[in-house]
Amino acid sequence: RLATAALLLAVPGALHAQGRRQRHAATLAERQSGADGRARCRHALFVYGTLKRGFHWSAKYLSNGARFAACARTVNTYPLVFGDSGVPYLLGDQQGHGTNVEGELWMVDDATLAGLDEYEGVHKRYYDRRTVEVLPLRGAAGSASSPAAAQLMSAAGAGAEGEDPIEAHIYVLSRSTEALRSLPHHRSYPMSFHEASYRAIQHIKVKQQLYLSNAAQCCSESARHAPPTEGEASEAQRTAASGTGAGGATGGAALRRRGPGA
Repeated sequence: RLATAALLLAVPGALHAQGRRQRHAATLAERQSGADGRARCRHALFVYGTLKRGFHWSAKYLSNGARFAACARTVNTYPLVFGDSGVPYLLGDQQGHGTNVEGELWMVDDATLAGLDEYEGVHKRYYDRRTVEVLPLRGAAGSASSPAAAQLMSAAGAGAEGEDPIEAHIYVLSRSTEALRSLPHHRSYPMSFHEASYRAIQHIKVKQQLYLSNAAQCCSESARHAPPTEGEASEAQRTAASGTGAGGATGGAALRRRGPGA
């Protein structure tokens, strides 16, 4: 009976200790996972439109390999305009116009940046990715204040607000149209406008149409600047040697009449 009683008393204690060890191990694993994730998120990214928290594309493209750091604004001014289907465009070829654009600063990993390049159509010449200077707005509503966010900001080289601007990747239109340049400029892309006006499917169609237009332009430029084929080069050489072709007859005759040293 005494042995049975001792066993009954020991089992709960052992189970409690085992549970404590498991919770401790899980906490350590979570901390390590967070540290590893922050280490991988080494690219600073400034977003100003549909990639912001709570907006249409944020959960899809800024989830696993991304960490929100702070609200921020651009050091230089740019026109931020709203196009058809509620799409925000930052006109990268119009620096010095517009306003200091407000958005969010994120830290992302290699895979996330590559995925965004694909989504934004960088290789299709829809958007360009470049780096700009941004200032974190530490006191802004929604800015991260956790130790993890502070670590991200420190890794990005950010100091106190207004002191140390940091370089961040940004997606912009580098070849704006007159129609876009004539639109009103905005400081930020608000959720109220996004919910009322943004049409994701139409946005994708606009991207596809622009890609096809750019592809046709590239093909036309390539054809104009393509080197001559072997047959074309041989024909040109024969034409030059015989003095025929466009301007060849008169040019050759003139050279023969004037002679050397003329």
